[in-house]
Amino acid sequence: EYVVDFVPKTRIEVAVKAWGRGEESWLVDYQVIFGDTETADPGERLAVYLAETKFMHEYGVPMKVVAAAVDTGYRTQTAYDFCRRYRNRNCIAVKGVPRPGKSVLGRPSQQDVTHKGVTLKSGVQLWPVGVDTAKSRIYGRLKITAAGPGCLHFPLGLPDEYYEGLIAERLVTKYQRGYPVRVFELDSGARNEPLDTEVYAYAAALYAGMQRVNWDKLEATLKASAGDLFVQAANAAGQEPRAPGQARDD
Repeated sequence: EYVVDFVPKTRIEVAVKAWGRGEESWLVDYQVIFGDTETADPGERLAVYLAETKFMHEYGVPMKVVAAAVDTGYRTQTAYDFCRRYRNRNCIAVKGVPRPGKSVLGRPSQQDVTHKGVTLKSGVQLWPVGVDTAKSRIYGRLKITAAGPGCLHFPLGLPDEYYEGLIAERLVTKYQRGYPVRVFELDSGARNEPLDTEVYAYAAALYAGMQRVNWDKLEATLKASAGDLFVQAANAAGQEPRAPGQARDD
C-alpha cells in the first residue's frame, strides 16, 4: 500500500492506495485530519496513522503503508520537517510540476544546506512530479469499466464531494509563445484534493518500485503467509488445520 497526504492550512487529507498487476489500484482508505498544519498536532496524528494502521489483504495477511508522498506545495518547511523526521518510513517530499510531457516521478534534488551554503547529502530530498502526465493517465483510467490493468477501484460510501474533487480539473488549450499547449485547469470555486492525492499516490507507488515488483512471487509469498496464519489460528482454537475455503466436517 502507498499513502499520500495533501497539506493545506486547516487539515491533512490522506489517501491510501493498494496496487496490483498492470497498475490496477484500489483506494482502501481516505482520511481527513483536521488542525492547523503549522502546529505539531495534525502531523503527529498523521505519523501515528502511518505507523499503526494496518490493512487486511484478501488472503488474511495484515499489510502496512510502504511509502508516503507528502505534498510540499503549502506549508513547505513543515512538510520538509515531517519527511526528514520520518525518512525511515519512506516518507518523501514531492512537488507538482505542471509541464506537459514531464515524467510522473523525476529526479530528486537536495533541499537542506548548512549556514555556509553547503548542501547536506543526508538532508531532505524533493521529488518533482509531472502532474499533467499523471492526471492525463488518471483521467484515462477513470474510463476503464472492467477490472484489470489500469482499473481504478473505489470503496462504497465515498461522498459525492470526493468524486467532484477527483474530476474538478479540465484539460484546456492555451497558447504559450504562440503555440497551443494542453494544460489542466481547476474549475472555478472547486476543490481538487482527491485528484491531488490520486496523483501523489501514483508517484509514491513508482518511488516504492511498483514497476519492478515480481507479482507472481509476491502472490505466492502472501498465500504462504495466509496458510501460516490459518494454521496458527486453528492450533490456538484446538482444531485440525484446513486450507482456506475448505469446508468443515461438522
